[in-house]
Amino acid sequence: MPRPRALWRPSSLSLLLLVALAFGGTAVAASELAPASPRFAGLERLYFERLGDPAAATSSIRPGGDVSPLDEELRRLLPAVLEEGEGPTVGERVIEPAIGPIGFGLAIRDLPLPEAVVGPDVFLRQVVDGTHPRIHEQFWALYAGGRRTDLWFFSPTPDRTESKLVAPLQVEGVRRTDESNLVLRVSGAMIRPQGAGWLQGVDLLFDGDGSELRYRHAVRRYSFTYGYDLGSGSSALVSVEIPRRQDGRTVLEQRLAFDVPLDLAGECGVDPEYDLPHGTFEEMVAIATCITASPKAVTRWRETGEPTFIERGGRPAVEAGASGRLPEASLDPPSGAVELCAGHLTGAPLPDGRPGPHITWTLYTSAETRPALAERYHDALGNEGHVADSGCDAWKGPAERPERIVEVCELAAEGPWSDCPPPPENANSRILISTMARAD
Repeated sequence: MPRPRALWRPSSLSLLLLVALAFGGTAVAASELAPASPRFAGLERLYFERLGDPAAATSSIRPGGDVSPLDEELRRLLPAVLEEGEGPTVGERVIEPAIGPIGFGLAIRDLPLPEAVVGPDVFLRQVVDGTHPRIHEQFWALYAGGRRTDLWFFSPTPDRTESKLVAPLQVEGVRRTDESNLVLRVSGAMIRPQGAGWLQGVDLLFDGDGSELRYRHAVRRYSFTYGYDLGSGSSALVSVEIPRRQDGRTVLEQRLAFDVPLDLAGECGVDPEYDLPHGTFEEMVAIATCITASPKAVTRWRETGEPTFIERGGRPAVEAGASGRLPEASLDPPSGAVELCAGHLTGAPLPDGRPGPHITWTLYTSAETRPALAERYHDALGNEGHVADSGCDAWKGPAERPERIVEVCELAAEGPWSDCPPPPENANSRILISTMARAD
């Protein structure tokens, strides 16, 4: 049976302990004599939650979660003390537990951190739970000298992220720059069942002083957002952020390209055989930089202290009306909403005989009132394409020829849901989310 790695070795300090014990002194735990252990600070801004000791948990290892057969496996992968001789592994390991629906199992990656920043023998262990097809949760643990010194948990579910659908940020590499003495290079993706989704690569900048890794800010190096294919091919929004020095401080130049045509994407290296761009982090940055170099791209600026979408309090870089379309996040129901039913309908035929628009809709109910929900949607989507009557608030985008519609209605309002089941007893409002495809 392997022995746990020793927490201290004989030294002049340990001789002092022996002397103290010989004269009746009180023994001091090795952990109390150890130097300050490296810990993260500020990860809560990225919706991470600090955990205690998983071995001491009497329920799920996840905060507020249900007990899962995976809990014991996760505790084994995130021990308080590594076994003798165990250190960071090279590359990524994948474990496929024989439980439930499997995405890709558990992915484990260890990344040694710079000694000059956090001290010797320190590494970051990342464990990604990919057993759900889309919602991938992750754990970040710091180990120093074979002992776990910090542990954080992230879940992209909207009830933990201010009702935003945030992709997980999986660490691909660690580097140092002039701007920050530690950068975690992360990437993530979120693909919705009907084809829409987004890919992003982000640099997370930290300052380290040996005992603490304090999160500073994020730089979104690339982002690809794809809408639903509504009959004319899916649209794409591509953006990059580039740090610039202005007036003695760093600001972020944002370049955004809307409705990117396939020929331009192909010229910049997007393989037409794939639905979404793929490649290494550097290749994805190069593709996005090439696309956003188009004269039609829009340039904006962001202060490093201004939160981006993936951070607490951040909002989308593109609000409704920037390209005329509602942002993809608007197609997700608000946190706590209950799906009641779905359907589709077809509008009147066009004058030339072609079929009218085809609308696919999903109805949700919420315990929140219509005014409260409408205020939240207004904060996210703005005035562009907004109409209101006595029963509903609606946002349509583009305003002249809507492709996406979000309606927040009173419970008593009339709509296409007459054949749906009755709403739950605690329901106070309805949310109808629709997409529209046209023959013209």
